[in-house]
Amino acid sequence: MNLQESIRRILREEIDSVKNLNESNTSEYNELIYTILEPFKKKDCICDIKVSFDVEDNYYNVYLVFSQEELHDKFSNVMWMRNHITVMMNEVKMELKAFIPIGNIFIGYYTKPNCKWSPLNESENKNQSLLSLIDEHGLYEFMKMTGLSMEQIILKYDNLPREVFERFIKDFIDEHGYHQTNGVVQLEYEVEISRNIDINHFYMEGDKVTVEIRRYDNGGEQTDGYIESLSNLSDDEIFDIVDDIVKNIEDNWD
Repeated sequence: MNLQESIRRILREEIDSVKNLNESNTSEYNELIYTILEPFKKKDCICDIKVSFDVEDNYYNVYLVFSQEELHDKFSNVMWMRNHITVMMNEVKMELKAFIPIGNIFIGYYTKPNCKWSPLNESENKNQSLLSLIDEHGLYEFMKMTGLSMEQIILKYDNLPREVFERFIKDFIDEHGYHQTNGVVQLEYEVEISRNIDINHFYMEGDKVTVEIRRYDNGGEQTDGYIESLSNLSDDEIFDIVDDIVKNIEDNWD
């Protein structure tokens, strides 16, 4: 048995010893998470890992701390840098899933000069609720990193503000759209927002999003087409767009 397998065996034994603990009232997995993720401190640009347990929301928060200097030295392109961070977070997520028998783990990151990052104090930790994490990272990134479904989030927070869903759409456009040299991001994505009315293109410039809307008669022939601002769509139409996106790509986040 090699060293890696020995470590995995020990971890499994430790996990089995605390498996029956009430997770809503304990942070017993903190040390296990630290142990499992210790090797990641030696990976590209990660200099520390912070773990905390949010008693209020029954969530483990895992933050990868990246060195700004190392990231900038290694990646000249911001997109490559973001991809690297995403890859590291996904690797951490998969490693934890392999050993920890809980699903309520949030994985985020910080970048700090020389990694001189001080941990959150107790009161700040308490305020790191799911809502604050959604506000900080955006719903789109939050769902990708945690694996929570839209249904799970809505059941817990059924009054998320419209701005959360608008940002979800913007983050989706930013990741999947075509970034033009003039700064406009164009995304070809078709979604029906009401009977015989659909959107088939999204355009984002800065923080402003416009959509190309097409109307059809009952025979399927186009009768009208125009550009509308995302902010002018109704709340129901905004949610229909988000719901359609989630149904198409949520499986890829597992």
